[in-house]
Amino acid sequence: MSGRLQDISSLNPEEILSLATVNDIIRRKLNRIQPEHRKTLAMMAIVGHTTDMVLLEEFSEAPTQFLAVCDINNILQVKNEEWQFPHSKLRDVLLEQIPQTEKQNIHAIAGDALAKHYGDRFEDAARISYHYQHAARPDLELPFVAKAAERAFELLALEEARRHYQRAISLLVEFDTDKPMLIQVSRRL
Repeated sequence: MSGRLQDISSLNPEEILSLATVNDIIRRKLNRIQPEHRKTLAMMAIVGHTTDMVLLEEFSEAPTQFLAVCDINNILQVKNEEWQFPHSKLRDVLLEQIPQTEKQNIHAIAGDALAKHYGDRFEDAARISYHYQHAARPDLELPFVAKAAERAFELLALEEARRHYQRAISLLVEFDTDKPMLIQVSRRL
């Protein structure tokens, strides 16, 4: 089989009966991928539905080889100059296979990579904040959640702005830092 889900018709009846769910089929497909490439896939799954080449180069030591393997196995596809999973179920199975402690580490790596390349862009602040929050890095999350709140406020996405401002305030209160920033953020609410 070439690794495509539609190739199930080439299996004999006993093999089909042994496949309990679509998730099992996807797990088998992923298990054929080398461990170093599965780690990169896990990072991509944590980052979201799409990943651009800049981030991919941060996550993989051999991005060209990684993409070739994923292409052959129909695990990723390119759309609008970004790599994405062809089906959300594939990403879901990857996410469920990642241990919680590893997820936290990957969120930290993702936050660092996003901050490095997109930290000055207001439109990416919420995404960076999200990863630092899930990495349990409030020190790195705070400036981005505050920036995300400002961006949402400017776009009149008031509910989103309120959520980000409240998160920023809770971080400022919890860690008793930056009193002037606490006052400034509190005034926005």
